[in-house]
Amino acid sequence: MSFIRKNNKPVDKALLLFSFILIVFYSLLRFIQSGTLIVWSFIPVMLLGVIFLYENLHTLNNRENIFSALSIFLAFGFTFFYVVPFNQIIWDYWPSILNNEGMKEWVGLWAILCIVGFFLVVVGFKSTRVKIKSNLSYHINTKKMHIPFLIGIFFCLLCQVIVLIKLGGYSGYLNSYEMRLEGSIQNYNPYAGFGFLFTFSESLPNLIAIYIVLLIKDKEWSKSVKVLLCLIVFLFLLNMLFGGLRGSRSTTIWSLFWFIVIYHNNIKKLNLKLLIGLGAGFFLFMTTYSLYKFGGIEGVQGLWDKDIKAQVFEHKYIEDSEKFALVRDAGRTDVQSFIIKTYWNEDYPLSYGRTLVAGALSFVPSFLLPNKPVTAIKEKTGIFWSDYSFTETNYTTLLAGGYGEFIINFGILFGLVFFYIFGVLISYIDGFCRALPKDGIFNLLSPIFILLSIQMLMSDSNVISQFLFRFITIPLIVLYFCPKLVKNNN
Repeated sequence: MSFIRKNNKPVDKALLLFSFILIVFYSLLRFIQSGTLIVWSFIPVMLLGVIFLYENLHTLNNRENIFSALSIFLAFGFTFFYVVPFNQIIWDYWPSILNNEGMKEWVGLWAILCIVGFFLVVVGFKSTRVKIKSNLSYHINTKKMHIPFLIGIFFCLLCQVIVLIKLGGYSGYLNSYEMRLEGSIQNYNPYAGFGFLFTFSESLPNLIAIYIVLLIKDKEWSKSVKVLLCLIVFLFLLNMLFGGLRGSRSTTIWSLFWFIVIYHNNIKKLNLKLLIGLGAGFFLFMTTYSLYKFGGIEGVQGLWDKDIKAQVFEHKYIEDSEKFALVRDAGRTDVQSFIIKTYWNEDYPLSYGRTLVAGALSFVPSFLLPNKPVTAIKEKTGIFWSDYSFTETNYTTLLAGGYGEFIINFGILFGLVFFYIFGVLISYIDGFCRALPKDGIFNLLSPIFILLSIQMLMSDSNVISQFLFRFITIPLIVLYFCPKLVKNNN
């Protein structure tokens, strides 16, 4: 049985023992090869590795739904809770942490708290039951969906045209990003005031992805791998034109994930081999795109010129780009460990929910709420830059992640409530996905809710609220105008 999945079967002792042996053997081998002294913090990190490896092997062995919020949490959690902290201990690598003395010990405490947190996720997940009683189901009316989708696509395209006119075409669009890079020290942002326009214009690839799936889902040729790969390439290029070229790496990744999930649910189940290949492609994009993100058009030359690559990352004070990519794109170990250290030593006051309220309101445009409360960047600047005061041009961009932000608000122990809430949420998401029709409104939007299992671990509340608003608003409005009611057989 799984620790977290809802069944009454006993724990698979053989699988658990195999997971334990594999993690211990690999971990000890890495320590010996690196020449690093084994420290006590290695033990709780290793236990996290055993737990998440066991859960993932159970998922594969029992052919569980790999695109559920729970499965995504477990798959990403192996990297987040084991791979990243384990490697940071071995490397003794703590980017952006100025006072990093004793960080290995604080990672140990973080890992112990995360083990407790995992079992709180289990409690929250298993204590939640989703029951939907209705005689009617909302499906998409494929005969009447064309007008709402075409109007939505035209509206998004119009917003992109307005963006390009304001910035001077795609050349101005790219130049604005270059200017943003040059002015990043002063936190200059040439895209300021474009938030609402970007919300609408960058919804175009997502609308088109949903529309394509609904159009071709009953066609036999749509099940071809070649068709899938062609659609992924097409949507990738579309995403680069609608958001990717302004340094928004996540917009492209999340949009492609959205398409793959609804393709998997509505057209053809994708096998593990293909999904691993697609995952490798995503990882390659994440690592290579950082050259453009940090260096602009010139930085792309770093793909074949090692000197330019070194200059790009030196400009950002990044000593090792590969280590930095793993630590920042797949974990929050050092950030959350330093936050734990800060509150253990009582070096900064608690916020008592202030940042969560500010985060929930952050997506509201300034013309509707001109005096929006400052998000968690105020507290994080005080924690990580203790010698500096927060101002509009002087702040840290480090993300604390869900547990980190809960510590900032409620302290180390009460912050563990985050994990229980997290378990309840992913249980509700998976429950709705199982109970509602695959071609219904919720399941077509469900990939974005499923991604909360990653976003809540990695992001602060303001990032999450903006993420939901940006990805959900336009598709939800369009889908609202093309449902049909179907009577359930009870």
